[in-house]
Amino acid sequence: MADVEEGEEVGWEEGEGPAPIKWSSDLFYIYTSGTTGLPKASKVNHLRFYMGGSMLSWMCHVTSSDKIYCALPLYHSAGGMVGISSCMNSGAEIVIRDKFSVSGLSDDIVKHGCTVLQYIGEFARFALNGSKDPEKDKLCGKTLRVAFGNGMRPEVWGPFQKRWGIGRIVEFYGATEGNANLCNNSGLIGAIGIVPSFVKFLYPVCLARCDPSTGELKRDKNGLVEMSSPGEPGQLLGLIKADDPARRYDGYTDKKASDKKIARDVKKQGDQWFLTGDLLKADWFGFFYWVDRIGDTYRWKGENVSTAEVAAAFGGWGDESGESALSSVEDANVYGVEIPNQDGRAGMAKVELKGGKAVDDIDFNAMYCELAEQLPAYARPLFLRVNLERKKEIEEGEGLTGTFKHKKGAFRDQGYNVAEIEEGGEGVWMRDDKAKTFVRMTTKTQSLLDSGKIRV
Repeated sequence: MADVEEGEEVGWEEGEGPAPIKWSSDLFYIYTSGTTGLPKASKVNHLRFYMGGSMLSWMCHVTSSDKIYCALPLYHSAGGMVGISSCMNSGAEIVIRDKFSVSGLSDDIVKHGCTVLQYIGEFARFALNGSKDPEKDKLCGKTLRVAFGNGMRPEVWGPFQKRWGIGRIVEFYGATEGNANLCNNSGLIGAIGIVPSFVKFLYPVCLARCDPSTGELKRDKNGLVEMSSPGEPGQLLGLIKADDPARRYDGYTDKKASDKKIARDVKKQGDQWFLTGDLLKADWFGFFYWVDRIGDTYRWKGENVSTAEVAAAFGGWGDESGESALSSVEDANVYGVEIPNQDGRAGMAKVELKGGKAVDDIDFNAMYCELAEQLPAYARPLFLRVNLERKKEIEEGEGLTGTFKHKKGAFRDQGYNVAEIEEGGEGVWMRDDKAKTFVRMTTKTQSLLDSGKIRV
């Protein structure tokens, strides 16, 4: 713009003005949740926004006659990008709730006649745990034909679909800044995506062998990355091609952070692949399954432990009889903690109990036995962290990010510090393999463990 005097009419001079908008132009930034570090601003261009909505519209057959129910934060890619974009793509209506509510879920769906439900992370488990009216939930099935999202636990999938009468669940995997998105529209429970082995060349993603705690890729004698075999966990990578809109990687506003997510010389010298930071495994046909987030997986007794697998063992929500020792558990946030002079990290589970329950309601002997039936010895949590006083109810989303991901960093750093944890209204229990139970830890126990006088 040319310099102007006060009161002078302003206009664009010839040759000036905003740059023309292209598909590759930045539309907005979406910040990561910060579960693996500080939040970073991911670039979202116009094409990525459009394609996000196209995926939902195509996979779920969304048309202008549909109503999408979204109780997810719009600052996240699921609600603000995929949900909104699908409406712009298809002409569908969207029903937005400012905050997810278990008690309001079925009421909203029935009231507005919603046909498509968006979910993410622990959304479905919260709904199953908190809903008190099965008959009202089933009414949703009169209109609700499909649920679409990511992070549905396999053990939750079937009960959630049946409870709300959902015709089909479409699970997808993706990262806001990534190019290795997957989708499973086959209905196979537990799978987060599918790329049939006979068409892999059409969609270049791969699973690479790596250190599950650091993500460092394993390379062969020629310096290229070793690929995972069927059933073997590996880090998901996506081929980067700057001249292919579907394969490009725009990364973050921070160039250094962007460069850290690129692996070079993977399948051939000079190629570049996007590092998702996620461990997946695939079967011989091409179905992909979630394993864990790199860094959340920890190593103990020479074995790699998946926090997701351990958390699933606490799935006491499915026991309607109440006879299970795990039936009082609302949620388990699992992570690894360090013990002085011990290699790796020992498992710790921050256990949230259902409303109205406290530690006195737990049969630790039975809980030990039930966990032993489901998990190998090295994967059983060594420590439990439990609230000491009864809570009237669990606050929805407590201990989670806005996108229903567990907050782990602060808990991991705190470890099993008895005094500090008790100050916050919780206690620490330690696994006792001789007595086959969990016993309450004291500062004296902690001192003995730290000094190596208690062996684990």
